[in-house]
Amino acid sequence: MLHSFGPGHRFHGLALILLLLVLPGFQGLAQEAPKAGPRAGRLDLSALPPGGTVSLDGEWEFRWSILADPEALAAGQGPEPELVPFPGEWKDYGKGYPPTGYATYRLRLTGLDPERDWGFWMASVLSAARVFVNGREVLAFGTPGTSEATEEPGWRSHLALVRPDGSGVADIVVQLSNYAERSGGLRTSMKFGDFTAVQRGKDRVRLFELFSVGALLIMGLYYLFLFGFRPIERPPLYFGLLCLSLALRITCYDEYFILDLFPGLSWIWLFRLGYLCFTFPVLFTASFISTLFPARSWKPARWIVLAACLGYSLVIALGGSFETSVLLPAFQAFTGALGLYLVIVLILAIVARETGSLLFLGGFLLLFAAAIHDMLVSGGMIRDSFWVQYGLLVFVSSMSLVVTRKLAG
Repeated sequence: MLHSFGPGHRFHGLALILLLLVLPGFQGLAQEAPKAGPRAGRLDLSALPPGGTVSLDGEWEFRWSILADPEALAAGQGPEPELVPFPGEWKDYGKGYPPTGYATYRLRLTGLDPERDWGFWMASVLSAARVFVNGREVLAFGTPGTSEATEEPGWRSHLALVRPDGSGVADIVVQLSNYAERSGGLRTSMKFGDFTAVQRGKDRVRLFELFSVGALLIMGLYYLFLFGFRPIERPPLYFGLLCLSLALRITCYDEYFILDLFPGLSWIWLFRLGYLCFTFPVLFTASFISTLFPARSWKPARWIVLAACLGYSLVIALGGSFETSVLLPAFQAFTGALGLYLVIVLILAIVARETGSLLFLGGFLLLFAAAIHDMLVSGGMIRDSFWVQYGLLVFVSSMSLVVTRKLAG
């Protein structure tokens, strides 16, 4: 039987319960009530209340294979546009567009108060873009190009101050290109509205992500110290590494905090870090469960998981971004199969009445469901925000309590 570490474990358990209690509050802060979206490339915001915000999801104008000049479009020049759902991927438009290429999106907002400050929030594109409002560039995600040689991909979360013209019009033009990933287009929504309100919404998301990173870092370091005290017990090692890798993953997406810490980090290394923070948590999770419930695990599975994770990690570290992203669905399918295997291991542990197995299964199922949801979002099969950051904290909290109970005997 493992030795108890005394009252510190009880305090740690209370801290985790507090984390679970405040989590729904942070999640609610990051949400926004749905509002009517654009139609036929137009959106009238005259009825938007003071302090209100709106998602710009809807029908936008779309021009393929042209990085159109915003002033030319405003003057009525250029090819006739299509109407496409925004956000969306090119492959979903039903026109046979290839995954690589370039295009221009346009949306005309009317009914705005010219005397007010308006905010425009946009997070990440596939894979480079410039955004103009009334002919003035307000946001840039790298540099879009007409070939792989002229494109510079860029990931970032941007908030811009927008001023409509004297008639209350904001003409938004997005020049977009993709030569770096397996699919082109956009997967994330844009938010527009009162500048202070949009900024407050962005700050809430950043606050939740910082909270998540801090909680994961604390738990990760805590269990690595436990492993240092008792190196014969491997579960705290894998659990601590899992927490740290998940904390790093959060900094590589959404608000991209890692770019605040390392502003000179190149896009390709940001891309690689983000992808590696998928493969290594998969490896650590499988290792953690197999060492926590060794009697219920199939020993060859550990070597299969190790080979798959290290093999894809080598592709990420040494290969190009396009090839890496093309292979991602295969690794996601492997992760889904691995998740089903781990569920079976946990069910066997429950049948054998192993300590903490029921609690562990509950947390793991929530994370597994969130991961499957996000794989579908990543693959463009559904349109939604990512859920995994919420599932991570619940799962990690449940795992932490399991480890604590195991260590306490």
